Amino acid sequence: MVIDVTQDFLETTRRWLTHASELESGLRDSLGDAVFDEQQAAREEMITAVEEGLLCRALFVGTRPP
Repeated sequence: MVIDVTQDFLETTRRWLTHASELESGLRDSLGDAVFDEQQAAREEMITAVEEGLLCRALFVGTRPP
């Protein structure tokens, strides 16, 4: 069975971006400017890719035959 979880992933990524922005000062102190900027850019790229249909996420569930 395959379960499409793309919309959940999109919502999660948007929240990562938003909350990291809210905590930007502390995260920059902890992670450094370069890492913070890289992470935020990666999140923005993931959001764009999902919105453009270039990226999806799926959960694959398998069972053992009896």
